[in-house]
Amino acid sequence: MDDVINPLLNPDLGDIPDDLDANTEAQRHSEDIADEAATTGGLSDSLNRLIHVLHEGQEVYRQAAERTESDWLQGLLKGYSSQREQFVTELSNLVGGLGVVQDVSSSVSEVLHQAWTDLKAAVVGVSGDDVDILAECESTEDATKEVYEKELLKGLPPHIQDVVQSQYQEIMKAHDQVRELRDSIPH
Repeated sequence: MDDVINPLLNPDLGDIPDDLDANTEAQRHSEDIADEAATTGGLSDSLNRLIHVLHEGQEVYRQAAERTESDWLQGLLKGYSSQREQFVTELSNLVGGLGVVQDVSSSVSEVLHQAWTDLKAAVVGVSGDDVDILAECESTEDATKEVYEKELLKGLPPHIQDVVQSQYQEIMKAHDQVRELRDSIPH
């Protein structure tokens, strides 16, 4: 009677289906990667890489906004700079929640300096050329996309994965809009 009421007590249930084993194994592997990242400091390293690339984007957009002569484009670029600043704050809060001191060493200033140098090189001699400014912004977005994609593939813990995925979607929208604007300007 117990076998009918509670099939878990019946030792003769047969083998577990192969597809269930594969799904369970894949889930365990994903959890192992996330656990390893969290326990080895890899998670804070991942978040800090994202923070660094966001700082670069923030600075590129800020510099680009200063160099365009178009009011509407200036507003858009300032908006993207502010968005990157907001993303940095979100990720910094996540790093703080891990109990890890955020790495804001000289590498951030190096990234910002490189971003400024790259943007300056892109607009020297063509002050206010919106096509060149947008091309540099798109190039920065390409680099940002790459870093986000790499970090998303690592198997971040779900609450962090959700934040990073949401930011990635916004970055993709910005990238596409910048590219479309660049392509729409006659040159």
